[in-house]
Amino acid sequence: MDAKAALKNKNRDVFTDLREGEKILVTSVISNGIYWKAAGVFVIGVLLLLISIDVFPLTIFFCFIATIVFLYCYIEKSIITLIVTTQRVFIRAAILKIDTVQMRMERIESVEVQKTLIGYLLGYGTVIITGVGNQFAFIPYIENSAQIRNALDEVLYQRDKAIQTTITQTTVTQAPAPDDQA
Repeated sequence: MDAKAALKNKNRDVFTDLREGEKILVTSVISNGIYWKAAGVFVIGVLLLLISIDVFPLTIFFCFIATIVFLYCYIEKSIITLIVTTQRVFIRAAILKIDTVQMRMERIESVEVQKTLIGYLLGYGTVIITGVGNQFAFIPYIENSAQIRNALDEVLYQRDKAIQTTITQTTVTQAPAPDDQA
């Protein structure tokens, strides 16, 4: 099974088929840092148990909450997807209401990466894609966020360069010829 078929099987609701000439540039990698909240709740529970045995029921409660948060993060990690192709960007996110977004490259205005302190320490960032008409896409916990930003920037730069070349060529061909007055 090739990479394209594997992506289709894993992300069958993200896209049905690539267009002619369209190639996958980069696929997101979701960081294991997504589990940091579950680990934090579990550590608090264990610390409470170490402080006093009298808070054992509270420790059990914290471990139960940590398990629920861990399961939530596990499901979220399997759902979040960001795929950048030469023509489009595919995004799948959320749990209760799974949003599947497909943005054409000509509708994308900018892409940025935000990193919190925890994200910086754990090696992940949030990719924010801004589209035309107040459309924003926030994709958290992306381990290769810089690679995705660079791939999108390169495609957008090539698009803008092609548009600028077309405008320049059109302007040059439409310019009036200079008068030959001597």
